[in-house]
Amino acid sequence: AALRAAGHLTAAADLGGAAAEAPWPPHPALAPRGDAARQNRADDERAWQTQAESGFTGLAPQVRIKCGKLHAKIGKTYFFFQNAMSVALEHFVAAREHFAAAGDTSLLVGSDSQVGWALRTQGKRDEALAYCHKAMDAAEAQGLLPEVGEAGHNLGNLYREIGDLAKAEQYFVASIAAYEQAKARQNFIAKSKSGLAMVYADLSRWQEATELQAWCMDLVERIGIISGQMTIGFHLGNCYLNTGDLTKAETYFNRSLALSRDKGDVRRQGKCWESLAKVAQIQGRHESAVSALQHALVLARDAGAPVPEQAKLLCDILESPSHNDGRSDILDRLAQSVSDLPPGPLLVRAQALMAAQPAGSH
Repeated sequence: AALRAAGHLTAAADLGGAAAEAPWPPHPALAPRGDAARQNRADDERAWQTQAESGFTGLAPQVRIKCGKLHAKIGKTYFFFQNAMSVALEHFVAAREHFAAAGDTSLLVGSDSQVGWALRTQGKRDEALAYCHKAMDAAEAQGLLPEVGEAGHNLGNLYREIGDLAKAEQYFVASIAAYEQAKARQNFIAKSKSGLAMVYADLSRWQEATELQAWCMDLVERIGIISGQMTIGFHLGNCYLNTGDLTKAETYFNRSLALSRDKGDVRRQGKCWESLAKVAQIQGRHESAVSALQHALVLARDAGAPVPEQAKLLCDILESPSHNDGRSDILDRLAQSVSDLPPGPLLVRAQALMAAQPAGSH
């Protein structure tokens, strides 16, 4: 996709007259990912952007559209493959400006969704909501069903994150209906069904959540979407954990763990180990539970997880019936964490565990 994007850039330059006078360098997103290549990438990015923008003034609408599509493709490259969300956002915003200048309202709808989603990754939820609502309203007004599906999916996730589960359910349902009416690809329907299943899980509607996630898992297995098998498998394992089917829960957590190792997803690996510890504790395999929690703790530290997340794991280890080895080290680390914990149940739990230890044990 990134190489095709470079082709779009050349086509846009050819149509742009003045923009075609100078040769276009490869975009930095296409550069190798080694340390030496990364060193000058910021300068390359600025030079590329300056050269690109110099040819945009007075361009015909069709050229604006090609340039906008290019920015959108480069933005997706940064978003999905470089994990550079701020740079991706810059390109999505640039794409939006080109589509607006060209007067293409249908492409503008998709651009609003992309800008909103990129803002969401930076924690700017109010701005993200504004862009996603703008996309939803425009898509509905123009009868653009796939765009309604995308905006609804994004709004469902945003409202779930802020805890408004009624609105999250509303938008996920609207997204699924729009995708199905548009006869969209099944993987688009699956991502919204999985989102709805997570809302049902938050509401403890476990049977509905399990049925939806199982449908999604069957789909991503049939069409070979590995990332979907990793994430949906984890959520399906959580459903089975909460409906009491521990064998299936352990199976899906282990599958998700293996796939997350292959993809280098440290955060997901930690969550899988933490969930496997829950299965082991319920089954009375306390030593296995502690081992899994210790794996989760190492991964949480390596991933730079927030202090409360690491403190919770420390508390889980201390509360395990079989934990003896390294207890003093765990207590020391918990003591270091306490001062950074906000008031609440986790702080009370940590303080109680420390107070219950024999004198001189930490």
